[in-house]
Order: sequence, then C-alpha cells, then structure tokens
Amino acid sequence: MSLIVAGEAKFRRQLKEAEIRAEEERIRREQREKEEREERERQRLARIRQLNEQRIADLRMSGELLRRSQDLRVLVAEVRKALEQRNDVEPERLAAWENWALEEADKLDPILSGRIMSHLDPPLLPVESE
Repeated sequence: MSLIVAGEAKFRRQLKEAEIRAEEERIRREQREKEEREERERQRLARIRQLNEQRIADLRMSGELLRRSQDLRVLVAEVRKALEQRNDVEPERLAAWENWALEEADKLDPILSGRIMSHLDPPLLPVESE
C-alpha cells in the first residue's frame, strides 16, 4: 500500500511542478508580449514625433515660399508701374515678362501649388490593437 501512496505522492508532486512551470512560462510570455507592445508603442510615438517635426519644417518652408511668391508679385507690380510710362519697353514685352514672372510666383505659392495640403492635417499612425 505504501508503494501506491508513494507513487501517488510523486505523481501529484510532478503535476504540481508542471503546473508551476506552466504558470512561470505563462508569466514570462505575458511579460515578453507586454514589453513588445510597449516597444512598438514607443516606436509609434517616436515616428509621430518625427512626422510632426517634418510637418513643422514643411510649414516653415511653406511660409518662406509664400513670402517669396508675394515678393515676386510685389516686384512685378513695381516693375509694371515703373515701366508703363517708358517708351523704350513695348507693352507686349512687358506683359509677356509679367505673365512669366507671375506664373513663377504661383508655382512657388504653397496655397496655389497645393503644397500646403501636405501638412494641413496632423500625422496619425494607427494604434496597435491587442
């Protein structure tokens, strides 16, 4: 009878040890998964910061391009005003230059060119589902 009891005790001890190992493995796996999720979230937030920095750089560039395009438009108006009264510049020649210069100003203008759309909305990255 003691052999059966000893066998039963050994069996129960092995079951308990297996349960403990399984629980420890589950805890390690959950910890690993948690760390991986946290790392992915850190990377996602770092990417959003990077995209925001690029958005700010784009915004500043748009401001600079807008100023440059406005400067060109002011130049065109000043040149027209100065040259309209002169007899040595044909009106067609002045109009052709004016059209060309204004087209160049429009190309620079971030509103007219559509460049402003690249940073109109904040950057978003999807949140990882669990």
